[in-house]
Amino acid sequence: MKYLKYILSLALLLFIPVLTLAAPKLATVEVKVTGINNNQGVVRIAMFNSPQAFSDKNDTAPYAFKKGIARIDGQNQAIYTFKNVPYGVYAIKLFHDADNSGILKKNFFGKPQEGFGFSNNPAIMNQAPSFDQARFLVDRTRVGMTIQMVNP
Repeated sequence: MKYLKYILSLALLLFIPVLTLAAPKLATVEVKVTGINNNQGVVRIAMFNSPQAFSDKNDTAPYAFKKGIARIDGQNQAIYTFKNVPYGVYAIKLFHDADNSGILKKNFFGKPQEGFGFSNNPAIMNQAPSFDQARFLVDRTRVGMTIQMVNP
C-alpha cells in the first residue's frame, strides 16, 4: 500500500505522453482574397482534403472538408479563417457571390460570370485546375495565403 501511490504516479506520467501523441495537431488557415470586382455580396470559400471532393462540379461544395462565407471589406478584399484544421494536404476553391445566391453564375457555355479563385493561384486555361495544382500543405499551427480573384 505504501508504494501504490508511487506506482500510480509513475503510470500516470507514462500515460500522459501517449495521450499527447494521439491528439491530432491542429492549425489555423487564414485566406486573404484580393482583386474582387466590387464590394457587393460575399465570397464563398471551400477547403477540400481529397482530389475526388475537389473535382466535384457542384457550386455548393457538398463534399468540402470545411467551407465558409467571407464578408467583403471596403477595399475589394476579404479574409476568411479556417480553424481546427488537422495537419495534412488541402486545396481551396472560392467564388465571388455578388448577389448572395449561393451559386456561381455561368454563361451558356459554362464559363463563370462571377469572380473565382484557387489556392496557389494556378494559371487558368480552359478548365478548373486539378487538386494537385491547387494543393498546399498544412504542417504548422498557422498557415496564411493570398488568393487573387480571377474575374471574367
